[in-house]
Amino acid sequence: MPAEAEAKASLAKDCTVDAIRVRGPGGQHRNRRNTGIRLVHRPSGVQVTATRQRRQVLNRAQAYADLWERLRLEAEEPKPRKATKTPARVKEERLLHKKRRANVKAMRQKPSRDD
Repeated sequence: MPAEAEAKASLAKDCTVDAIRVRGPGGQHRNRRNTGIRLVHRPSGVQVTATRQRRQVLNRAQAYADLWERLRLEAEEPKPRKATKTPARVKEERLLHKKRRANVKAMRQKPSRDD
């Protein structure tokens, strides 16, 4: 058995599977049957729900695929952020904008008595 198949088999052992009733369009088979699947991975506490299909078997397969992907994403290390400097051109534009804004505000004031 390949390593990935063994990992998925152990994943099934670590999960709690619940059949849930879903709502929405789809008619009798969707509204009156427990076709949705909720998987809870007990070691990590990750919960996945699949309700896209009207058949429980298809929802179960989709739920395991979603859970596998979520666990893979959580296991990844995020890339460290690299701090970047603000370009000089951006700083110049910001200062120019501030000077223009200050000039507009200065023009709003009443003239002084000395003028």
